[in-house]
Amino acid sequence: HWWLSFHGFSHHGVYEAMQGSGAGGLGLYSSNMPFVAQWEITDFPWDARVRVHAAAVNPATGALSPTPVQSAVILRKLCPDHCLTCGDSQGACWQCEPGFVLVG
Repeated sequence: HWWLSFHGFSHHGVYEAMQGSGAGGLGLYSSNMPFVAQWEITDFPWDARVRVHAAAVNPATGALSPTPVQSAVILRKLCPDHCLTCGDSQGACWQCEPGFVLVG
């Protein structure tokens, strides 16, 4: 609430709307938490469709967040657009969709 006020968003209803989970609400502190995290994932499976899941931990108490969060599906696309068959790990196209040709 302080950050909103400090940055000029103190007018009536903004904080309440952000906490709301209905239409137009963000579910702040119930389904969306205002924190940022950064980490490195070694041996990431780039050739598969994956999601990254994360749970927060309170360093003082060891308590975990009630619900883990998840990313959108991550898929590393190596083939060019409109390619039906990719050749190698560098994204060489061996067969294009009908009506398309590889340029470049």
